[in-house]
Amino acid sequence: IANTAQLADPILLKEIVRLKKEAENFAANRDFPMALIWMETIWELLVPGDSSEPTIEESSEAQRLQDLQTSNILLTPRKFRWTKELITGIDIWRQEFQFTFLEGDSTFLDGSGNPFSGVRAAFEYNPSSRRSLQTLMYFKYSRDYLSGEIEVRLRNPLGQHSLWRFENRFEGSSFYRDFDVKYLQNRATLALDLKRLGPISLDLKDEFLFRNYANSTSSYPNYLNNMASGFVKLNTNLGSYLGVGYRNILRAHPDFGMNDYFENRFDFSWYQTLGRELSFAIENDLHFRDYSDAPTDTIFQDYWEDYFRGEFKLPFAPAFGSEIEGTLTRRDYRSLSSNLPDYWLWEVEPRFYVKVGPDWQLAAGGYYGELTQQTLANTPSILFEDYYMYGPTITIDFFRIDGLIFNMQQSLLWQRYPKSRESNVTNVALYSDRQVYSILFFLTWNISTKWRFTALANMDDDRSRQRENSDSNNTLLGFELNYLF
Repeated sequence: IANTAQLADPILLKEIVRLKKEAENFAANRDFPMALIWMETIWELLVPGDSSEPTIEESSEAQRLQDLQTSNILLTPRKFRWTKELITGIDIWRQEFQFTFLEGDSTFLDGSGNPFSGVRAAFEYNPSSRRSLQTLMYFKYSRDYLSGEIEVRLRNPLGQHSLWRFENRFEGSSFYRDFDVKYLQNRATLALDLKRLGPISLDLKDEFLFRNYANSTSSYPNYLNNMASGFVKLNTNLGSYLGVGYRNILRAHPDFGMNDYFENRFDFSWYQTLGRELSFAIENDLHFRDYSDAPTDTIFQDYWEDYFRGEFKLPFAPAFGSEIEGTLTRRDYRSLSSNLPDYWLWEVEPRFYVKVGPDWQLAAGGYYGELTQQTLANTPSILFEDYYMYGPTITIDFFRIDGLIFNMQQSLLWQRYPKSRESNVTNVALYSDRQVYSILFFLTWNISTKWRFTALANMDDDRSRQRENSDSNNTLLGFELNYLF
């Protein structure tokens, strides 16, 4: 049960939502190898495992859960731990879409199921100590591709509270059924965690990654990536902090220099608890990307982007309260181009929640989002249209400390294009008003000490409110069964 808190983390679930959208976008463009890579990333997030990255819990309940986990781990007397598990499952995706400009039946269906099996093993020395060694191995064989990875994590103390970490992860994948895409990748990380410098802590990290394809192309180019980062955190009181960070990213493509860029990112975060339940969080990420050798007529253009996120939680009673979360994104390109507009995107999601017993939480609320884009000269107006979306949302959470996690998120959103002039273009429905129903389901269940079951499902049903034969439906399903021995 040492990993159930990770699986219940709302930030993790939001990341899963983002990644599955990326997978859908690649699948919609028939880039199925990249879609499967993103699905693999989702599975990796769902795999229980130790995380050496510093985390800040969002509530006092999460903090108490972490304390309980730590106490359970420290009671384990063994210095050596060897775990092995067999894996089997299937990933399924299905797309149904229609074309307005075709006569008669314009429905197209595309889909596939990818059964897989594999083995995962881990050797750990002193896993509960600041001086520890972990070796992880994972091998997966499926109908569509073959993948494997091996990772080493070394952690050693510096003084009474600080430590340094070294991690190296080597992996490779080969898609052989429908696509000929093969790559090798290595990620090496060296980090220094300086804790308890009074109320201040400092985290320094450098991460170097290379990916090499068997056949480097413009769609799948070889690249090198280095990220140097630092984060300073001031702990103001129990569960509250202020943080400032900086990241410098350099990416080089030996065969396609126009893709090269460097990026500077500045992070600010503030998390504050007021009493046992009342809390708010503010995050701001400002970054500047500079492409070194990209021509002006490509999508690789210099820009700056500011991303702001705020969250506020207000309880009315121990089992009832409200939350509101909002984001604002501004992107501004250095040069005016014919295919990349500057834009503003803001989203807000208020909701009320009620806790039912110790395990269940139900939440209902609404969503509103709006995208405003720059008007580009000499560009057909049909390419870029402003829109807004609104509608109700429902979330159901179940969390039990013995290893049963359940989360379901549903939304029914109406998307409107108030300034669209596509009606002047015959039989085109790119920007017709739409109704989108989405559901995301996630379950992980430690059936026993030997068996674990994980399921992930997502469905988006997108329907035009004005035109026939312009609907689409995307479904992603994943099931995994693990046997530990």
